[in-house]
This record gives sequence, structure tokens and C-alpha cells, in this order.
Amino acid sequence: MVQNYSIRILYAVMFSTTLVVKSTSNNVCPTSPCFCANATVADCSNRKLETLHSLHGTIPASVTNLDLAGNNFSYINDTFFDPIASLKIANLSIKECKLHGISKRALQNLKEIYKLDLSMNELEYKSILQILRWLNGSQINKLDISDVKGAPTSLPENVFKSIYRNSSLHTVHLRNWELVNVSGTAFKNMSKLKTLDLSNNNILELKMEGFQHIKQLNLTLNELAYVPKMCDSKNKSYVPRLKFLWSLKKLRLNDMLTYDLIIEKDAFKSKSLEALFFGSNKRVTKEMLQYQTIFQKCTNVRTLDMSLFDLSAFTDEDFLKMLSPLTHLKQLILRHSVLNFVPFISHLKTLQILNLHGNFIRHVHKDSFINNTNLHKIILRKNQLTSIHEDSFTEDIWNNSNFTIDVSFNPFACDCDLEWFVKWADAHREKVINYHSNQCDSPKEWKGRHINSNLHYLKMRCHPLNRIFIIILTIGSFVFIFLFTFVLL
Repeated sequence: MVQNYSIRILYAVMFSTTLVVKSTSNNVCPTSPCFCANATVADCSNRKLETLHSLHGTIPASVTNLDLAGNNFSYINDTFFDPIASLKIANLSIKECKLHGISKRALQNLKEIYKLDLSMNELEYKSILQILRWLNGSQINKLDISDVKGAPTSLPENVFKSIYRNSSLHTVHLRNWELVNVSGTAFKNMSKLKTLDLSNNNILELKMEGFQHIKQLNLTLNELAYVPKMCDSKNKSYVPRLKFLWSLKKLRLNDMLTYDLIIEKDAFKSKSLEALFFGSNKRVTKEMLQYQTIFQKCTNVRTLDMSLFDLSAFTDEDFLKMLSPLTHLKQLILRHSVLNFVPFISHLKTLQILNLHGNFIRHVHKDSFINNTNLHKIILRKNQLTSIHEDSFTEDIWNNSNFTIDVSFNPFACDCDLEWFVKWADAHREKVINYHSNQCDSPKEWKGRHINSNLHYLKMRCHPLNRIFIIILTIGSFVFIFLFTFVLL
């Protein structure tokens, strides 16, 4: 017994030693405080560094991606990067380092840099203006200067004037600047700019003039009271060369915090728009949504997310009118939209994903999906479904090799009506998302149990022959009692 115990201890020591050696062997800079998964990437984040002296000569000369996030630098002076001066850093992250300032020379020594992340620091607006001036003429093309302190609520039109000469900048993040008013004219001379992130601000007014080069515009978590105007009153584009905003592919307006949303006709007039995310948990009527014409001028949309809008007043005919122009739609998301039925989508022949999470849908029938032969993912999580039947979806959907379904957290009635789905789900667990979260709500004695836990009982109880046997047995019992009583009398 002692000998076996000793052998187990020896084996454990050998195993743990093997793991340590393996872990160390994967780190190509073991003498530095960083972790280098390969010869080009050094992760020095959250190491409580105050200087870079410990990096001198300890990381490979081939490293081009350096992550310094989460350290304690406070101020980056002229000689801060001297310990790694021999490295040709292209991708540098100094986010969340309690940084208050950066010297001019420190940045100018980073001659190879093309991506710089300075977000989540304590940098003041004045410091950012200096940094932008020092970056003039650099090769940088991705810049994250989010979470700036003391920025004006109206974005000055000349804020990026100092880097107009930088022709390579194509991505800028300005999250959490507490901006209220933004005009695209601040970006009109940045000819390469394709992605602009203005999320997590307080934007009430956004003027689109000047965004002629933008392909991705993130406006999530702002306070826009209306969809920004794309054209003037005469339907003349603010950007003559991009009359229909040809280059805009993704537009995020979700989580709009307004009670008086106004969506003007042609608000989404864009032939290039492929993904549209917009919604509000404030009450919005069908008329406010301009539902009959809202998508007529953006027919190339592939992804549509209208979550949080109250669509309880919509009929099948309303959904047909609203969604008919979207002949290329592949993904429809209507989470928490107060729906009590599956909207009419049979005409959306290209639809692949349907997300109806968090509604009040009680029944699902295949008539809603007659022409949706490409539909392969359905999310009905947290609705009011009590059962799923074979005729809930078409044969094409059930037999799709890529089909997956999420019906978790519904109040299933574990009776004979559910037997078919219980058996199907048990045989196709890989197709059932959150399989173990499908529980019985009734009968009372099964509440909280997984729907599969009583499969054997359902098979016995629900089989047609067993039902006939039970009926015969019941009738026979009554006849026997009657005859027995009659004989006694």
C-alpha cells in the first residue's frame, strides 16, 4: 500500500514537471516577464511594469506585436522605449495603464508602428491633440484613442487636421468621449478612413456629411432621437460622389435611448448596406417605423436586427409588407420584441438564421416556413412554448444537415404531445443548442426535470397500442365490477 502511494506521488511529480517543461518550451522569451507564444508576439500585459528595462535583451528581435496593457506607466517619457529600441514594433497596445501623458520623442521613435491602442487611460483631450500632431506623417493605420477626459461635447471640425497628411489611417475608435454633437466634416479629409467607432457616447445629433469614405460606422449606445439624414429635402446627396452611400456596409443604431424616435423616408437609402442593427426599448408604433417603406431603398441587407422594438401590433400582412424588399436577407433577429406568434417569413427564401429569443410565442407551425429551405438555425429560447411537434417545421428544415435549434427555457408540458420532440432531441443532441436546459414545466410532479428524464414513461404511455390496452383495461375493469356486483346481488 505504501509502495503504491509512493508510486502515485512520483507519477504526479513527473506529470507536473512535464507540464511545466511543456509550458516553458512554448514561451520563446522565458527570461522576460512576458509570454511569447511565437517569435513575433510578446504579451507583457498585467505584469505591474513601471518601465521597460526588464524587456531589454529578453524578448526576440523579431517581435512586432507588443501588448503592454494593464501596467502602471503613468507617463511615457523620451527614453521610455529605449530598452526595446532595436525592435520594429508594428502593433502596440498601452491601454488601461493609468497613463496621463506621452512625450513627443517617445512616439516619434516608433517609426514602424501601424496600430496603436491608447484606450482606457487617463489621457486628457489636450494630450490627445498633441499625440495626433506627433503622429502626423506616420504609417499608423489603426488608432484607438477612446475614453478621453475633458473632450468638448461637440466634436471640433478641425480635431484631426494635424493628421490629414497621414494617408494610411483607416480605423479610428472614439468610444466614450462623452460627445453629444458630431459632424462628419471632422473626417471629410481623411480619405482612407473606412471604420469609425463612435459607440458609448451621448450623441444626440449626427450629421452625415463628410462620411463619404466610411464602410463601418458604430453608433451603439448613444442617444440619437432620430435616424440621421442621408439626403437633403430635395433628395440631393450630401456627398455627391456617394449618392446612395455606396461604401457603407454596417450600421449600428441599437439600444437607442429615446421616446420620440423619428425615422424619415429613405433614412436607410443605401445600396451597399449589408448589416443593419437598430432598436429601442421605448414604445415605437408601426407608423413611427415607416414599416411599409423603411427597407425599400436598402435591398442588399443580409443581416437585420430589430431587437427590443415592440412589434406586438404587427400582423402577418405587416411583416410581409415590411420585409418583402429584403430579398437577400440571411439573418433576422427580433429578440424581446413582444411577439406572440412567429412572424410571416415564408417569402424570405434566402433566410438562414432566425432569432426570436425572449418573446411570448406559444405555438410554431410549418406553414410559417414553407419556402424557407435555407433556414438552418432557429432560436426560440425563453418563449412560451409548451410543445414542439414534427409539423412545427417543414421536412426540409428538420432534414437539413446543418440544422440547429434552441428552445431552452420554455415551459414544456411533458405529455404525449411532446413525445416526438423528446425522442428527436435525444437522437440529435448535437443539433439542440442548450440541450440540458430543456425542462418540464408540467405535470407538477415532473416540473424542473429534463424533458428526456421521462422518455421511457412517455414511450409506454403514449404508444397507440398501449393507449388501446389502457382503454380496454379500464372498460374491462368497469365491466368486471358491474358483473361482480350483479352476481353478488
